[in-house]
Amino acid sequence: MNKRLGRVALLALLVAMVAMTSLAQDMQGEYTLQGRLDPDKAREIAASTDDPIVAADALDDAWLNEEALAVLEASGRTDADVLWRMSRSRVNIGENFEDENDAEELYVTAMAEAEKAVELDPKNADAQLQVAVCAGRVALVKGIFKASGLAKKTYYHAHLAKTLSDSIPVAYYILGSAHMKIMEKPGLIRSAAGLGFADDDSIAPYFEKALEISHGNMIQCHLEYARHMIEEKDKAKAKELLTSALELPLRDEQDTKYRKEVEELLSTL
Repeated sequence: MNKRLGRVALLALLVAMVAMTSLAQDMQGEYTLQGRLDPDKAREIAASTDDPIVAADALDDAWLNEEALAVLEASGRTDADVLWRMSRSRVNIGENFEDENDAEELYVTAMAEAEKAVELDPKNADAQLQVAVCAGRVALVKGIFKASGLAKKTYYHAHLAKTLSDSIPVAYYILGSAHMKIMEKPGLIRSAAGLGFADDDSIAPYFEKALEISHGNMIQCHLEYARHMIEEKDKAKAKELLTSALELPLRDEQDTKYRKEVEELLSTL
């Protein structure tokens, strides 16, 4: 009798292991092929946990930004890990506005949340990164050379994020983009704005590092890097970057827009 029960228990364990393996493969397939977590699965995960961070991360992976923000706000928590995630959700919501100028107030609120997260936990790389993201967004809305303080804040906190963690490709992407955007103006204007640190030779290494850490899976980085290489008269490298970008899954909510820009730019080469 005990042997039979043992065999039944073993069979049940094997069935459970197969089921878990199948689920893991399904999840991996979604991220690999589509990038976006299925919204129904995200809501299922969120409903099955009491942890607002687990719920918010699942909803964020499914691009359900308003729902992620609602979960975090409803938790009543004000620790660093909740605050930077609230900031992330607000930025994601703002990025979907037709006119990003209308999102400035949202970005300012998001920046305040991220800065509070950094105040509570200065060694939190994600919180530092989120300050950089928010400051960059507000700077772009206002104009980098009209808001040079925000541009410097973007650069500073992106540097802190990469120093605290060597696995955040977005930090390197932000740094490369910052150098690239600032270098659009002549040296005298850059120096007058306190942005004389920008260096054309730093752009490609930062983009390369971002792609290395992300295993090449950043459509936006491919696009910006390609634009830089076109400016550098290296159309072959630009074409290589753009062609590679078209093979990538849509991991970010804005990747549909970026992929269209990739196609348009590639058609000109």
